Amino acid sequence: MKTTERRRIRRELRKQIRSRIYPRDADDRIIIPLTVTDDSDFLSVFSEYGTPHICADVADYLAEKTDYLPPTERLHLQIRSNCITQEEQEIYRVAIREYYMNQYIRNRRERIRNTVLSAVLAAAGLLLLVLTGFLDERFGMPIWTEAADIAAWVFVWEAVDVSVFRNYSVRIESMRSVNGIDMLVEFLPLERSCAGK
Repeated sequence: MKTTERRRIRRELRKQIRSRIYPRDADDRIIIPLTVTDDSDFLSVFSEYGTPHICADVADYLAEKTDYLPPTERLHLQIRSNCITQEEQEIYRVAIREYYMNQYIRNRRERIRNTVLSAVLAAAGLLLLVLTGFLDERFGMPIWTEAADIAAWVFVWEAVDVSVFRNYSVRIESMRSVNGIDMLVEFLPLERSCAGK
């Protein structure tokens, strides 16, 4: 494939992405469609303290449908099914919210860990820079001074990398989790009959 052909294809793809219009509800939430024909595996067999949790397949589907959306957008999940009873609807709402709550807690812990790690790395880098100056002035050891100087700047760079770049992606994931917690979950009938019920 020629370079000009690849460029043309990329240009077309960018144009399609920019012009993509997401379906929205009356509250300007982006609608995420989900059709369930068999809800026997909707919940995970594992739970914490008896709180229901969605299974990995449902979580993967929701992640696939929301990861490309802007993280500030509010969401509306429309589940179309004839299999899900009224009681199950409430259980599934709780399970979806619990999944996103766990994601938020995990992201919050990671942000705290990253903040502590970046502070430790920055302190180690600054300490090594002070040690470098001390070694250079006191003993005049250029090889060890240079080695300590390089190590110090590596620590400082890692502190910047963790606090700025890694925490940025964690903040984006936290925003997605908050949107998932706030997501409106609506159950609608499906025209076809469900398997197993």
